[in-house]
Amino acid sequence: MSLTREAGPTKLSPAERLAGQTQRARSEWRRPLLLSLVLVVVLRVVLGLWAAYVLANFPTTDLARQYAHVGFPLQGGAIAGPWEREDALWYEKIATVGYDPNDGSTAFLPLFPLVMRAASLVTLGDIALAGILVSSLAAVAALALLYRLSTLDGDGETGLRSVLYLALFPTAFFLLSAFTESLFLALAIGAFWQARHGRWWLVVPLAALAGLAKVQGALLCVPLGVEYLHQTGWNIGKLRSNILQVAAVVLSGPLASAAFFAFTRYMIGDRISWSERVTALWHFKSTWPGETLATAVGKIVGEGQFTINAFDLLVLVGFLVLTAGAFRLRPSYGLQPLTALVPSLLRVNADFPLMSLSRYALVAFPCFIVLAMWTQRRPRMVHLLVLALWASLLLVWSSQSVRGFWVG
Repeated sequence: MSLTREAGPTKLSPAERLAGQTQRARSEWRRPLLLSLVLVVVLRVVLGLWAAYVLANFPTTDLARQYAHVGFPLQGGAIAGPWEREDALWYEKIATVGYDPNDGSTAFLPLFPLVMRAASLVTLGDIALAGILVSSLAAVAALALLYRLSTLDGDGETGLRSVLYLALFPTAFFLLSAFTESLFLALAIGAFWQARHGRWWLVVPLAALAGLAKVQGALLCVPLGVEYLHQTGWNIGKLRSNILQVAAVVLSGPLASAAFFAFTRYMIGDRISWSERVTALWHFKSTWPGETLATAVGKIVGEGQFTINAFDLLVLVGFLVLTAGAFRLRPSYGLQPLTALVPSLLRVNADFPLMSLSRYALVAFPCFIVLAMWTQRRPRMVHLLVLALWASLLLVWSSQSVRGFWVG
């Protein structure tokens, strides 16, 4: 007869449990982070070589004259030079000299130039290179977060395809330029990732930072609020019992944006509202969606060729279809793309009726998840055709941007 007992389950200490959780987290994040890093590095190299080829073989606009209204000289440089276009110059100027109440700089929110200024310590004062560094690192974070988020409703293949579709989208070069899209995208997806796990105490600061990155960050309150309701089973009683938490989630983004508007008015001394600044800077006119669409169609017909205006309209139609699919996935996923797309329908510019819409679509991340799920149910050739088409257009629109033509 044996005198030994069968050993029961070993009780782990808090330190051992924490170590185990940390190890699992490292394992789960290793693939998406490595994939995202490789994608960003490869795209950075390929697009850099492509830009050098384009500049060496095709004529450009008079860049110095074209961007003279910014009041900040092109900084140049082999890496950053080709991507110093439009908003990038404004962010470089703000990061270098700060805001001015009279030059239009207060139309740009502060988070990206603040992070650029900090990153310039690493780039030895090269502010243009700092913008590229910040955007590239934020793009790695955004792609890795998108991979993890998409696997919550799909699988590893869903995550891979979602990341590829975003990274190769025809205007994805903006994610690697000194524009705010990649930073905003990382914060927005991060907020949804934490929300899906019920970590609302982390959603609040991420949403607030998003509200300081782009004004669309203030609109994140709508899908995040709906996500909160969705997770409570639309139980109003639970909502009332957690009213302070709900208020923090919903108000963090709008309050952050409002704080910036107050700062520019009372500290910088700009008495013109943010919306008026934007309207004046890009020659917008407030309108209703019908007029915007009619103007866009009329412009496209008059041009008689495939231009960025035609592409913007195609992106709008395609992403609205994907948004319908996102609503079927989760209500909050359907609302998030609308916060990125709808504002473009409420204003119009005579030359570019849907101005920058194909760039704004980059932050409509649920659409890329829906597209990934849709192609998974189709022959693999469909997936490969999407990648081939988008990569081809990525080269087209990036070359146009490098040459100084308006893309987004």
